Amino acid sequence: MQISYLAVRLVMTAKQEQILQAAFELFAMEGYRNTPTLKIAKRAKVSEGLIFKHYKNKHGLLTAVVDQMSVKFDEFLQPIKKENNPKEKLRIAIHFPFLIKEEAFNFWKLLYRLKWEEAYDTSRMSRPILEELTNIFLALEVESPHLEARVLYSMLEGVAMSIIRKEIPNKEALLQFLLKRYV
Repeated sequence: MQISYLAVRLVMTAKQEQILQAAFELFAMEGYRNTPTLKIAKRAKVSEGLIFKHYKNKHGLLTAVVDQMSVKFDEFLQPIKKENNPKEKLRIAIHFPFLIKEEAFNFWKLLYRLKWEEAYDTSRMSRPILEELTNIFLALEVESPHLEARVLYSMLEGVAMSIIRKEIPNKEALLQFLLKRYV
């Protein structure tokens, strides 16, 4: 049985919230390996012992942060899941990285950092979008729908990373290019 993020937040203390927020921010900005629990404690204005009391160790804290991220990621996917028309689903998916707001950059930075730095299993976040893309390409009767889904996912992930790093001078031109190519 999966407990909703809201239910977990309701039973979480203010101190636990502070710890998770501090860990999230520091892991996103400095990396998991480069962030000692003492620094998290100082940022959260709690004792380091309280972190260990609630999360056992640094990895347990990371798991709690990723659990919250998984719920947030699922929220991002809802518009795609709710749509029935495969071409419209594809259009929504392509728009996805272009809609990332700057206040959400840390979420994405941490997600990408974990893939590289810690080799943390982020597949529970990537799997649903890959499945959605595969189903879209199956419905559109595209040759090799699994491979096409993987290629588009990789492109969109690269686009998202470039947007977060502010490397794309003309996002609208790139968006229109991708829409023309796929939709």
